[in-house]
Amino acid sequence: GLSMTGDEKSIAQLVGLLLDNALKYSPAGGSVSLTLEKSGRQNKLCVYNTTADPLPQEQLELLFERFYRADASRNSATGGHGIGLSVAKAIVTAHGGKIQASSADGQSLLITVLLPT
Repeated sequence: GLSMTGDEKSIAQLVGLLLDNALKYSPAGGSVSLTLEKSGRQNKLCVYNTTADPLPQEQLELLFERFYRADASRNSATGGHGIGLSVAKAIVTAHGGKIQASSADGQSLLITVLLPT
C-alpha cells in the first residue's frame, strides 16, 4: 500500500540508477539489496551493496557530485561516466525528497532516499 505523487519515468530511472550503481561497484560474490517501506509521511527507498574498495566516510557526500568517483583508478572502462548518482540526486530533489549515503563499516554502501507521499 505505498503510493506517491511524482513522475513515474523519473522514479523508475532513479531506481535503475541506484541498482546499476550498486551492481557496478559490488565485488563478485558481494551483496546487493533494495527495500521500499513507509516511514512516517514518506516513502523510504534503500539500496545497499558491499563494495570492492574501502569507502572512507569523508567521501560519502561527494558521491552525488557530477563525475566524482570514489576510487581515482576507476575510469569509463569500468562502465558509466560518473554521473549516475548526481542524476539520482536531481530526481530526488525535483520530487521534494532527500538522498544520503552512509557506510557502517567502510566496506559497504547504503543509499537512502526519502520521498514525500
